[in-house]
Amino acid sequence: MKSSQVPPIVTITLKISDDEEFQMTMPTGQTLMTALHSSQLIPGICGGNAACGTCRLTIDRSWIRRLPPMERAERRLITALAGKNSSDRLACQIKLEPWMEGLVVRLPGKSF
Repeated sequence: MKSSQVPPIVTITLKISDDEEFQMTMPTGQTLMTALHSSQLIPGICGGNAACGTCRLTIDRSWIRRLPPMERAERRLITALAGKNSSDRLACQIKLEPWMEGLVVRLPGKSF
């Protein structure tokens, strides 16, 4: 019998405000939305289908170019959302990989 292999984990820094942040470990192989939703940090109403925008967050500028580019559905939705900026992404479209150790994101605030 094979032993099941546990996926590696990554530590992500979550910023709530300019003065408040915390770190959270998350298993790789799932989307960032799945991890944040299971911890009740974001709603993720559409279940990860890039259809609602409730998992929108802002990627730290030091990371934005390192992530895979947006697919068409994500780009369309982000473009339609109010108050968007060039570092916004949908957490449901970011699959956590081991190389993402140290990723820094800002969770949505009242401005979203």
